[in-house]
Amino acid sequence: MREDASAPRQTGRRGKRCLPLRSVSPSETPLKRSGSPLGKDPVLNFAYRLLSYRGRSEKELRQRLILKGFDELAVDTVMTRLTANGFLDDRKLAFSLKRYAEESKHLGIVGTKRFLRERGIPREIIDEAVDNVDETDAAHRVARKMMRSSSSYPPEKTMRRLYNALARKGFTAGTIRKTLGRFIRKEEG
Repeated sequence: MREDASAPRQTGRRGKRCLPLRSVSPSETPLKRSGSPLGKDPVLNFAYRLLSYRGRSEKELRQRLILKGFDELAVDTVMTRLTANGFLDDRKLAFSLKRYAEESKHLGIVGTKRFLRERGIPREIIDEAVDNVDETDAAHRVARKMMRSSSSYPPEKTMRRLYNALARKGFTAGTIRKTLGRFIRKEEG
């Protein structure tokens, strides 16, 4: 088989010959073709793909679909369909993300609220999700872990570092003071 002399030759990473590069227009991308394997609606297919990676809020998914270049009317239709079928539920996502923020990221109330707000959860649902949170045990765990790594510092510096670390994690000032008080009493006693 003879190759066209006018087409530039391409080489791969290991120096092997590759086929000439062909430019692909945006209308030929797999998501925009009408014969996609999942169905005929590219907006719905892309939304399903995004939701398969991780849970997303309605606001987050809407922004991603519009950013991709889909028509707002089509996005509204898909959002309604996904909500009706139970694929989009901000309340359920908020409680799941709250549990993740507390158990894995070790965030306090303020940090959890910030985390949920960044993920596009509405304020009313955030307030409902973090309503009965007791952050004292989580603050104590974070402080205990920090105390192990900063035992060689003077006590004033250790307490200052501990206060700043807990504040960055989003614990309230009252909780931080209680936690520091527990550690000061342990050191004195």
